Amino acid sequence: MLDALQANPAQKLIYTCVSKGIFGGMTTQRFCVQFRSEFLANLADKPDYRSVIEGYIEEFSGSPLSLVVELGAPPVPEEKPKPASPKKKTAEEMVAELPPEARREVKKAMDFLGADAKIVPVPEKNNNKSTIEKKQPEPTDEAPPYTDEDFEGLDDAYVPPEDDF
Repeated sequence: MLDALQANPAQKLIYTCVSKGIFGGMTTQRFCVQFRSEFLANLADKPDYRSVIEGYIEEFSGSPLSLVVELGAPPVPEEKPKPASPKKKTAEEMVAELPPEARREVKKAMDFLGADAKIVPVPEKNNNKSTIEKKQPEPTDEAPPYTDEDFEGLDDAYVPPEDDF
């Protein structure tokens, strides 16, 4: 019915009104539509809207039905069950998952920090490389920097001649 109303440009306002309604049930004599808005319920109940809506109801149901417009609360949506949150691991469970050499280090840290220490898992980036990498200088075509031997024979402090003052 909504598709037929929407297809007819002359009935665009009726479509807009009826599309906001909720099907409230049907008997052999009545077709019920519920509205959350009193304004829309009153609009759908006007004779000109009612006659168009009842005409479409008869066309699609095959029998003349009386339109019943109700102001009602929207149906309560079904609550979807929330997905179970993953169980948080205890400190002992996290330590048990570590390789033996790392387990010893973490246990030492826990002993040092105390039983209240909070363990926060850190995602590993590379298992094969050290987390601290020394950056090697890139080779260049420039001359190497000066060494101490280059400065032998020079005085440690520069004293300008007196005539510069």
